[in-house]
Amino acid sequence: MVISDKDAFRYVSRFVLVGVPILASFFSVWSWIIECIILLTFFVQTRNSGFRQTAILLGIGYVLSLIPVIPSVSIGVDSLVQIGFTPLAGLLLVLLKEKGLSTSHSIFWGLIMAMLLSAIPALPATIAALQPDMLDNAITGTLQLYKDQGLTQALAAQGMTEQQLETMLRMIIPMVFQLMPAFLAIVGMLEFGLIYIVFRFFIDKIKPKPMAYWKLPWYAVWLAIIGLSSYLGGDYLANTVLKIIGMNVMAVAAALSFVMGLVCLAYVIKKYRLSPWLVAILVIIALIMSPFILMTIVFIGLFDIAFNNRKVPEKTEGDKK
Repeated sequence: MVISDKDAFRYVSRFVLVGVPILASFFSVWSWIIECIILLTFFVQTRNSGFRQTAILLGIGYVLSLIPVIPSVSIGVDSLVQIGFTPLAGLLLVLLKEKGLSTSHSIFWGLIMAMLLSAIPALPATIAALQPDMLDNAITGTLQLYKDQGLTQALAAQGMTEQQLETMLRMIIPMVFQLMPAFLAIVGMLEFGLIYIVFRFFIDKIKPKPMAYWKLPWYAVWLAIIGLSSYLGGDYLANTVLKIIGMNVMAVAAALSFVMGLVCLAYVIKKYRLSPWLVAILVIIALIMSPFILMTIVFIGLFDIAFNNRKVPEKTEGDKK
């Protein structure tokens, strides 16, 4: 019996969707590479076999992936954080596109789903890391590492005492732990977006529109509004949880706005026929030299999301009006 290449590819795709998640959980080898493989396979299989069948296969795979971690969860060990749930965001993207939603809107909601699926499983670990004893251990360990590496002497030569260093670490380390969900959310969104671009360009053979015409729906600006409101509300009410939620939402909104700021820069380069390499070098140098440039790009992107300053029509998204 001879199996055609098409059938063999279909069998391999089904195995990736169903078998890889449980194997990754069983051997504790979940990583962004595994997530990318599953997500890319989902997009390809959806095109070949349809959304319904592919969604069922992916759902079965993730249900099975929970089996190896159930014993540890039952005794209070948070093992769900090791599972990469980001590929499930592909379900929402494909579903919305099949329902007729435009590409920009579908991608935005897919990114939001990727953000939530990446950040929420990490919340228990974040809460545990923010406990006073855990923070003290982290600060003490970091300070000891500085001593072992001889960095405290180097800093002392520059005028920073060990007490000043410890004070700085007590400010920075809690903030790093507080923003851990935002960092994971941004990584998940980046992973989701890049895999979708790879699928469209290399597999679907659809020429992507120029970066200068990328677009997010106007209501994406509500991320920044909700984040700022939550942060200010938490600060006013002395509610640490609300404040940390606001910090994380604002960080995600800033990342999206930064990308859209770069899109605006690409639009200017295209419109005035500037050298993209020269502009890129100047921007990198400016970002290194001045954080103000970074904030400027973020605000440019944020205002472009809200007001569509580039006047990009919906039809450039590759969809019918």
